Parts: sequence; structure tokens; C-alpha cells
Amino acid sequence: MLEQVSTSVKFLAFYTASKTGKTGLTVTVDLYDPSGTQIVTGGSATAIGGGLYAYTLSTNNSAEGEYAAIFKTSDTTVDAQHIPSLWVLGRAGVENLDATVSSRSTLTAAQVNSEADTALADVGLTSTITGRIDQAISTRLAAADYVAPSAAPSVVAIRQEMDANSTKLANLDATVSSRLATSGYTAPTSAPTVADIRTELAVELGRLDASVSSRLAGSSYTAPTTPPTAAEITTAVWAAADKTGYSLTSAERTALAAAVESSILNEADGQAVLNAIVGAIGNQNLSEVSLVAAVRADLERTGGKLDNIPTTSAPSASTVAGAVRTELGTELGRIDAAISSRLASADYTAPTAAPTAAQNASAVRTELSTELARIDAPISGA
Repeated sequence: MLEQVSTSVKFLAFYTASKTGKTGLTVTVDLYDPSGTQIVTGGSATAIGGGLYAYTLSTNNSAEGEYAAIFKTSDTTVDAQHIPSLWVLGRAGVENLDATVSSRSTLTAAQVNSEADTALADVGLTSTITGRIDQAISTRLAAADYVAPSAAPSVVAIRQEMDANSTKLANLDATVSSRLATSGYTAPTSAPTVADIRTELAVELGRLDASVSSRLAGSSYTAPTTPPTAAEITTAVWAAADKTGYSLTSAERTALAAAVESSILNEADGQAVLNAIVGAIGNQNLSEVSLVAAVRADLERTGGKLDNIPTTSAPSASTVAGAVRTELGTELGRIDAAISSRLASADYTAPTAAPTAAQNASAVRTELSTELARIDAPISGA
């Protein structure tokens, strides 16, 4: 309970026995001030009735704070022999409640505004309170002037607006968490050695295992217009057999034609055709190796390598475009991040002892001299 300081306060305690008020008790009171100092010891409590007992503090009550009383009885039949009680003096601003509300000013709102205007005029402000509020509100957008959007902005419109107001937003093309954290970067302690460069180059330059000039030049290749027919293959085999000193009989020629006609159904496999030819002849005196070599030489004389002869018509432009798109889809799919997401120059820590340009150039020239010697003709001539 709250009360002002230096005011008499009555502490109360309610004693019960078997859950009903207990009368006829002898009750004393110990009382403590806000600092914890005991200011009453064994004070006599007064029985009010029905188990309710009281003690009034009329002195030692000028300090602001909590006053605690403990009611005590030696009767063991009660439910609790010690019961606390509390008064709070001077807290929560009660010390300012020193007059009745009716004694305060009865000015109306208009009179208050008038008094405020007078006070403002005294300090050089001529606008009234209400006028200043009206002026502030009038600078705001009126409801009649607001035009609601007909539709929600699109993603494109939002992006354009963001780009127009902040060029930095255009650089947010990936989540920050996907970038390398500063703590995850380890700067190199030194520049790569010549041995390191040689090891790295060996992998790539090791692929140049033959001189470019040893490959068939583009000007020397004549693409066949159509794959060889069964009759052309049969005739070439007869000619090859004649060159080996063996003349095919009429039955062998018939069997050869049938075998070639059957195997030509799989024109993509030149070796299958040759194997069918040898099997059809079935002459042990005729060397399979020599026959195969002769047939290949005769067929490849003007038509190019047998294994490279196309077996179907040239693909259409749409087919080629589709194949290109498919191939590009695989390769371009590897470009899975914007260039701006790569390590910026400002984030790179240069090695402490980098080799000079002359040292790098000398090391690279020495390492490349052997491998680059293989490239002895322009690639455009291949």
C-alpha cells in the first residue's frame, strides 16, 4: 500500500487456524524501516476481530521507501505464527499529491491555446499553436492528390529503379556468402619457381607429341561426295585380287558380291566390309592381310581414308545449328559466375619476392624451346 511520508500507517495481519480466523491471540510486532533498521521490537498488536490484528506506526516514518512489519504469536494452533505486512511511503510520486484536483485551474482548451499564443508572442513567434499545426499538415500530400498504382511493379521495373538509384546494386550478382572469405584466403609466401612453371607447362605441352606438318594438310584432302556402293567395293576387290596373282572364279565373284551387299548395310564399319570380303572368298592361298591392304589402297586412292568416308548425306543447317547449341550449352554452362565475382585486384596480395620480368621470360623461353620446336608448320595449313 502507498502513502506519503510522515503519515501514520496501519499494518494488518490475519491469523487463521484450520483455515478460519483465529481470535484471542497475543500478537507482537517487529518493524523495519527502508534501510533495514529495526525501529520497533515486540510492539503490541491490537485485535480488531475475526482473526484480524493491527499495529499503527506514527513515528519514525519520515524516510521514503518500504516499511516492513512482522506479526508474531506463540500460539501453535494457528496456520502461520509469523505473518508479514508492508507499507510504502513516498514512492511513485505520491509525495506530489498534496492538493485536491478541484483546486487546480479550470481553463478551457481555448483559454489554454490563448495563453500559449501569448507566451509564443513574448519570444517573437507570431503563429498560433493551431496555425502552426495547420501549416505543417497542409504541406503533406492530400488524399485527393494521391493516385494509387494500377498494378504492382514488375521485377524488371524494380531492378531498373534500383539500378538508377544505386550503381552499387548492379554489382550484387551473387550472394556475399558465396565469395571467398578474407579468413579463407592465404597469400602466397613467394613467387612460383622455374620448376613450378616447368611442371605446369609439362602437362599441357606434353600433348604436342608430333609436329603439325606431319598431319594431313587441308589442301591435300578431298572429301568424297558419296560413300562407295557395293558394286564399287566388289570391283575394287576383284582388281586387288588380280594384283596378288590370284584370279577369282565365277562362284567366288558371286559369293563376294553377295557378302559385300550384305555387309554394306552397316556402311559405318569399313572393317566389317573387308572382313566379309575375305570370308566370302574363303581361299587359303590368298593372304587376308594383303587383300585388305590392297582393297584399302584402291578405295582410298581418290576417296580419302575408308574409315573417314561419310555414310550419310550432309546434315542440314538446322541440324548443325542444333548440334552447335547443344555443344555450346555444355561449354557455356561452365561459366557459372559473373566476372565481378572473381578476386579483385585490390584483394590480391603480391608475393614478397616476385621474379623479375627478365627472369620469367628467360625461364619460359628455356622451357618452351623444346616443345614449341614441334610446331614446325602453320596450324592453318593443317
